[in-house]
Amino acid sequence: MSSNGPILINASRRSLKMEQYFSGFIATGTEKVRCGFGNGDCLLFDFGRRVFAAADGTERFPWASRELLVRYQHLLSGGPAVPGVDDLREYVKKIYSDQEYNHKTTFSSVCIDRDGDILNLHIANGGDSMVMVINTETKAVVYQTVVDMNFAGRSIMEAAVQTISLSDDVYRVVLATDGYADLIKELDRSVGGALQEILFSVPVHEVADRLLNELDMLNEGIEYDDVGFVIFNPFHQHEYCPMSIISGGTTSREEKLFNKSSIGDVPDEWHETGYWQENEEIIKTAGIGFYWDGNRS
Repeated sequence: MSSNGPILINASRRSLKMEQYFSGFIATGTEKVRCGFGNGDCLLFDFGRRVFAAADGTERFPWASRELLVRYQHLLSGGPAVPGVDDLREYVKKIYSDQEYNHKTTFSSVCIDRDGDILNLHIANGGDSMVMVINTETKAVVYQTVVDMNFAGRSIMEAAVQTISLSDDVYRVVLATDGYADLIKELDRSVGGALQEILFSVPVHEVADRLLNELDMLNEGIEYDDVGFVIFNPFHQHEYCPMSIISGGTTSREEKLFNKSSIGDVPDEWHETGYWQENEEIIKTAGIGFYWDGNRS
């Protein structure tokens, strides 16, 4: 499947999407909002190298997740156009070795590598974030990472990197922090147990919005932790794009500024990346940044 639709961002909802390719968002936990803490969940979208990554920092050092993903993006941007599994192992080892001890964070990454009719997913995972591969025809989870103690900043072992191969265009990949599982349980309980169908049946670029809409309808009816979530179609093909986007990993000050902003400050509207590059202060308020060749915009 292929299309050349634009990358769209809604800064107010901290959400991104591309038609038929992906959608994702970060949300700050209810307790974190009340107490004025930062959001430790962070997402990386590397469109040129077809890499998605997530990290989840601690309450004390929430920006540690962003530090990790920024270094990861810099290594990716300086490497081959299609990173191989050995390249990724080298990058993961490097970002883990450079992470400060106090800056504990999870790390999960998926790199899409097409080899003829076979699609290889190079998957790295350390800590309690997760990568899940689902089959949209059978409604089954065909792969899911397991929780371990290989947190960046604490473990002497870096996240393991492994490869799984897919041949049929019936799969979606979910990349999420641990807050996602708790959120799904709460939402599922509130809407009659049918929420998981959204993952399988809704167009992939609409999934994040649907989850956020369900969350909005419940208002203050549930409690949840920070959430970082991405779902994508690994078989989607699009034109090369040198841009990477990193969202989240915010400090308490950044979160307070975002929560105090009015609708006019950060409008609840979808715009292409060009619009947001021209309105850099607004997008920064939402904790979203653009990157090229290892340099921040």
